[in-house]
Amino acid sequence: MRVWIVIALLSLAVLGWGQPTTGGRMHRMGGQGRAIRLMRELIYFQVFKNKERSTKVHPDRYRAMILYSFRNDGSATSVTMGFPESGGGTDFNADDFRQESGLFHFHTWLDGRRVKAVRRIESLGEYCKANWVTTVSFARHQQRTVRVTYVATSYDCQNSKYNEQGAEYDFTGGHWKGVVGESDLRVSFHLPGTYIVEADYPLTQQANTLFHRWKNWQATEVGGFAYYPTRADGMVLRHASDKTSYCFISTRCKGTEPPDAPAIIKTHGVMFISLPQLHDFFDSGTTAKTLPHAELNWDEHKRAATFIVAGHTLQVMVNNRTMRVDGHRDVILPARPFLNAGIDGTNWFKGCFIYIPLRPIVRVLGCKAKIDSIHRVVTLTYK
Repeated sequence: MRVWIVIALLSLAVLGWGQPTTGGRMHRMGGQGRAIRLMRELIYFQVFKNKERSTKVHPDRYRAMILYSFRNDGSATSVTMGFPESGGGTDFNADDFRQESGLFHFHTWLDGRRVKAVRRIESLGEYCKANWVTTVSFARHQQRTVRVTYVATSYDCQNSKYNEQGAEYDFTGGHWKGVVGESDLRVSFHLPGTYIVEADYPLTQQANTLFHRWKNWQATEVGGFAYYPTRADGMVLRHASDKTSYCFISTRCKGTEPPDAPAIIKTHGVMFISLPQLHDFFDSGTTAKTLPHAELNWDEHKRAATFIVAGHTLQVMVNNRTMRVDGHRDVILPARPFLNAGIDGTNWFKGCFIYIPLRPIVRVLGCKAKIDSIHRVVTLTYK
């Protein structure tokens, strides 16, 4: 299981291919426009491979199109609107933020006609903020649409064991009258190979496009999605308390992307589990507070792994169908354990990325495994 926390679903880019900036919902600036209601917003991301990079891990790009439908419930008025862009962090450079936007080819349209938006720096320092500002006039009870488009760079998860990237959008703020009628998120992937996409809200999938809709809400919550390449026969491992949504995207786009080693692999009718990721299931993040401590040791010379948890010691060897349990009992496995390299061509955990059949180890440890073949998720519960 992976422990992944995303802070906000903000439209994210990278300045000079380096530092990230974020954007979000267009908001009302100043005291005008208190009668303006945001009826609907559509956020549409198209993720595609960035061919301009020559580094080992290639951050992708995405085209963003955000469509707002506003209605004036009051008398005629003019409203100054700002599309936010912000960034900060340890390595963030405020001078670069001041000089250059991370949202490339930024454009704004009003009722189908392109209008000028001026980038205004609001603050510089540890946390930097700017607004893309435009003024919109409303007649009494008039409804108008504002469209924002740009191209941005997906972020890299530097601390991830995976070649994980993502894009984000912030639904909070805006200061519009009442609740937001509808917020639709649509993400299409145009990447080569198979990818796992994860988010902390339910996702509906149609081919290579994912959807989610919020209705009649205050838009105070934030969310996010991330994705990373995997094997076509891979599956996700998660704890029963994990509410993350997972989807698998496979496209016919040209090109290749080296896959990560998934937690579960189903091959020749047998499900195999990665011992390093089973170790993480017991010993990482939130589950580590409620589950017993686990240890995993790897003997490169013998190509053997020893997994210790809850008083049990399991010993397995590559290409050996016998699993030694607690030093005295042998369990015959339905298939031979094997090694699978990670994204960078090396083995991940202490030289070990060994896979063993899932069902025998589940029985020995007293776990329950719920298999969702449609979404390709294995939910593991420990006692």
